[in-house]
Amino acid sequence: MSKPVGLFAADTHLIERSWSSRQIVGDSYYSFMQLVDAAISMRVPLFILGDVLDHAVNGSSPIVFFNQQMERMKLAGVPVWILQGQHEYQDTPWLHTHPWPGHMHGKSIQLGKFKVYGLDYQPAGKLQEALNAIPAETYILCAHQVWAEFAGEVCAPQGSFGDIPDDVEIVFTGDLHKTKKLFTRGKDGQPMTAYSPGSISMNAID
Repeated sequence: MSKPVGLFAADTHLIERSWSSRQIVGDSYYSFMQLVDAAISMRVPLFILGDVLDHAVNGSSPIVFFNQQMERMKLAGVPVWILQGQHEYQDTPWLHTHPWPGHMHGKSIQLGKFKVYGLDYQPAGKLQEALNAIPAETYILCAHQVWAEFAGEVCAPQGSFGDIPDDVEIVFTGDLHKTKKLFTRGKDGQPMTAYSPGSISMNAID
């Protein structure tokens, strides 16, 4: 069996209590620990595609927990790459509270034989410009957006997979809280596969 090159997750929404109406505590924390366990066990980089936290303004609990898990990844020597979603977006990202995770917005990363590029959440007026700036030979795009093909019927999309330029053939994207795979085509007609990992804990986009 071939070894995976990376572990892609999204919408972890770290918060002590996701549900004010239910007596469920710590489910997002427990799920996040399983992601960290899996990445360490497989010795592969962990990519978290936005909405790592549930809020832009936080109490201490999710930040302390996040830093504890990043320390585990650091001690194991396993890379972590993170994007910002609209839930947690800050000029100075929360992920900078720990030195280990890398902020992959606007960066190219070599993952085995694949060139990976990351984009934080972009508002509708800026997404197209950001897509046009994707470097040549990028094979995998990581993003956090409302795409027309995934959630256009639920809320206003910022863009379409058909806006993504020619070298990109795989998209991993956060925002949609459902696991989904779509075969589609990009801006230049290239075949493209888009993946939504879905949220790791009890969350639904509706």
